[in-house]
Amino acid sequence: MNQNEKLNSQPLRKVFVTVGSTSFDELIAAINKQSFLAAIQSLGVEEIKVQYGNGKVLPRTSHNEKLKLESFQYKSSIIEDFNWADLVISHGGAGSVLESLRAKKKLIIVVNKELMENHQLELAEALTRNGYALLASTESLVEAIKNLDFQKLKPLPEPNVFPVVTVLHQELNNCS
Repeated sequence: MNQNEKLNSQPLRKVFVTVGSTSFDELIAAINKQSFLAAIQSLGVEEIKVQYGNGKVLPRTSHNEKLKLESFQYKSSIIEDFNWADLVISHGGAGSVLESLRAKKKLIIVVNKELMENHQLELAEALTRNGYALLASTESLVEAIKNLDFQKLKPLPEPNVFPVVTVLHQELNNCS
């Protein structure tokens, strides 16, 4: 099974939602909606972890026995949460987006419109255009979940560090 087939064949049982180091109340409000919870459950999702950051809107506790919801404000590292998830719904920050893709996870990027000066939209559009992620707004998230098509997604290629190693080697040889 190649990387593409592996990425697209994984069942969706666990979802990790992250807003990053700031607040993104609109995303938390979107995942609090019953329509989101119903859409996510229709995919077979059983657990959701939410990193809600510094916002005023908190994740709503699930009253559904079939859907376990866990939330936290911050952790020193959320790499474990990326690895745990089958699907990541992330703000558009480069750190979270790239961490998710490095972990070979299905990814929906939801850009925080209040932070548009930080180029989240440009990164999200480039990753979507190149087939590495899906893009949604807080308003279109439920519709995006209902119409998920991960068959178009491909894993992010491993970085090519050879040119960097070559330059470092040359520079170190010049120092001696």
